[in-house]
Amino acid sequence: MNPPPTFICFSYLTVPKNEAQAFTASRFYSALAEAGGKVILVTLDHPEEIAPDVAQEMLSPKIELLRIPFSPPRNVRLWQRFRNRKRLDYNWWNVTPLAATRKVEELLRKNPGSILISRSFPLESHLTVYDVRRSARLWIPHFSDPLPLQIQEVIDDLNQTWMLRMRNRHDTQMVRNIIREAGLVTVTSRNAIRYFSELCGNRYAEKFHVANHIGVPRLASSGFIPARTPGAFEITHVGSLAKCRYPERIVAEFSRAAAAWPELRLTLYGQLFAFQDCPPNLPWLNLSPQRLPCPRQSTDVMAHSNMNLIVDAKSSLPYGPFLASKYAYAVGVGRPILGVGVGDCEMAKLRDEFQSTYFADITRPGELSDLLLQIRDEQTRLKTPSAALQQRFTASTVAEAFLRRIHQLTG
Repeated sequence: MNPPPTFICFSYLTVPKNEAQAFTASRFYSALAEAGGKVILVTLDHPEEIAPDVAQEMLSPKIELLRIPFSPPRNVRLWQRFRNRKRLDYNWWNVTPLAATRKVEELLRKNPGSILISRSFPLESHLTVYDVRRSARLWIPHFSDPLPLQIQEVIDDLNQTWMLRMRNRHDTQMVRNIIREAGLVTVTSRNAIRYFSELCGNRYAEKFHVANHIGVPRLASSGFIPARTPGAFEITHVGSLAKCRYPERIVAEFSRAAAAWPELRLTLYGQLFAFQDCPPNLPWLNLSPQRLPCPRQSTDVMAHSNMNLIVDAKSSLPYGPFLASKYAYAVGVGRPILGVGVGDCEMAKLRDEFQSTYFADITRPGELSDLLLQIRDEQTRLKTPSAALQQRFTASTVAEAFLRRIHQLTG
């Protein structure tokens, strides 16, 4: 195989920003650099939200890093002010992208034949480089989620204002333009390809490549040891159960199972959004509403749990086009995994393919509670992620598969 090409990369989100998308982007670029590619990363000069040693672990020193200072526009348009009042936090989008666009354009001129990569969420990562895409040998936009607007919670918001409905139509059209112009599009699940093919037409289906989230090797330990209830079987969920993650259904299913399994506990590191004003007083529920301050602590929590719960996002589609990055991290720590979502989603496909995780279809009443009772009966012989499943989410596997696809396209 020919030597890997030079990659000019742009992402709004990278470490030290304490955001899930910042972690996944940083680990992907690091995997490319460690696989031998020359990676030049342009990103924003984010405030330090995680410890420097954690950021250094997630971002390879082999990456040439260029940070663009924040420069909020002086006159923010009315529609920007309005959208900032919504529940979604877009504040880190409101920066002038011109400096980033110029820097990417300069790097493409200095490195002829290089490959341009942009990563969303947010969509603005792709829009920042859209006008200079033709200076690259190949442009590869990555969608970690198909579209944030596919999540049902956001769709409910869109139904409230004509302004956000208009923005949704604009973003959808921009996605169609991006996919049409791209040489390759990377996503994180097989159903995401189905979603984009339905959105843009099957003629683009061959453009897609699944570049999984990277969860192996797991991050170094922070030394954090979570409190445990003696004698309990603790299932842990890292992060909040927002309205788009079936909180009422999960509470009902766990309550039913706990009636027959008094030792069952669900420890939630986040908020239970359907009940944030009046959290339910349930003997099986341990709420820790404060966000874990460090991704190392998140993996430590997963490593000390009897089982890790990963809940897919609800969407308006009959299938799940998402795969949460925390699923890859849970695979990396090697503890038993319980996935919850619609029956046709990536976690269900991986359960069927590797037979080493658990999954319940949340749209079927009683399926989750019945599975919990099955887990009770199998406590001494629970399935853990197999070596083959862990290999799927290693940095080397993800990078090598990506580079092979690049070689097929560029020769």
